Amino acid sequence: MKRLLIMAALCALGQLGCGSDSSSNDDGSSSNDDSCSASNPCTSGTCVYPPGDCSSNAKGSCVEILQCDGPPPGPTCQCDGTVLENPDATCSPSGPRPTADLCQTGTFACGDITCKRNLEVCVATSGGAMPTTTHACAALSEIDNTCVNGIPDCACLQPAECGGASCCSADADHQETITINAP
Repeated sequence: MKRLLIMAALCALGQLGCGSDSSSNDDGSSSNDDSCSASNPCTSGTCVYPPGDCSSNAKGSCVEILQCDGPPPGPTCQCDGTVLENPDATCSPSGPRPTADLCQTGTFACGDITCKRNLEVCVATSGGAMPTTTHACAALSEIDNTCVNGIPDCACLQPAECGGASCCSADADHQETITINAP
């Protein structure tokens, strides 16, 4: 199910060759070409919008989507500033999507510091010569991940420091902490 979003996003951004039919209909609606919008929907397939444009005249690309599987895409930021936590829901792009920073709302506790909600991950490192725990905030780009929507989620975080094991946990508000045990 999750492969759909990855394929659709790559198609919309022009990074994946997607078959298209550039014909148009007499009623003004788009066919399976490169352009669609809320007022000009696809006659076949799904209109996939690139991130960053929540305007009423946002344009997307019509793509034929056959399946949606693969790595978890992670939560999605919606144009109203809310986060859609269910990663399966992102397999059916329903409209324009903003960049993840629109959903950055406040902070969350990370030891004795605070990290940006929906944009950063708390990294707690324990151990070493003097058994203490240090805390740091890390941007999603600083951690190995497959989170295609820009919002951290344990399902798509794969920090190399964990050696393939799960070392991510989330609080009740879906804010992630990666716990690393140093030698």
